[in-house]
Amino acid sequence: MKHLYSVFAALLLILLTSTAGFSQRNNAKQKDVITRTIIGCTLGETTLEQLKEKIKEQGGEIHKIEDGEEGPRVQVLYANGVKFFGKIQDIVILKTVDGVFYAVAFVITEKDEADRLKRSLPDKYEGWENTHTNRPLQSYEGGYSDSRSSVVLSYYNDSEYSEKFRYAILLYLDKKLSKKSSEIENSDL
Repeated sequence: MKHLYSVFAALLLILLTSTAGFSQRNNAKQKDVITRTIIGCTLGETTLEQLKEKIKEQGGEIHKIEDGEEGPRVQVLYANGVKFFGKIQDIVILKTVDGVFYAVAFVITEKDEADRLKRSLPDKYEGWENTHTNRPLQSYEGGYSDSRSSVVLSYYNDSEYSEKFRYAILLYLDKKLSKKSSEIENSDL
């Protein structure tokens, strides 16, 4: 689980640095189109307590809650049994900052399911961009940002020289609170 958290943290860092590229491609005012309500919880609005209740209401289970790498103001919840994209998800990582939900990552272990997302997300989010990652373990990354949120899908392989699919991560995040989380982490240095 520690490895998944590290991957999640790295993905957030990558996303924060690449978000500018996604959001600067049009000079026209961009409308907010990214789904912000996920598993019945709204990014940037739902509290930690509401998040716990909603997971339990859906029959999901929270395995662990711990402080994030950023410090005690950021809480990381590890859950499973939550339905998303028409399927029960086995590994879900949710993050809050100052008690407000700002990020969720679904770890997808079935390649068919990841491929289905890879095909459907560009249709859902006009302007979806496939990015070349130049990271040997990461064979695919694509994403989209609007003024308030970002969504990214990343594939990970077994090893540096393998093309064998290991898992994918679908990440949704609130940009304002994600920035706040990064500022908290950087202020402790």
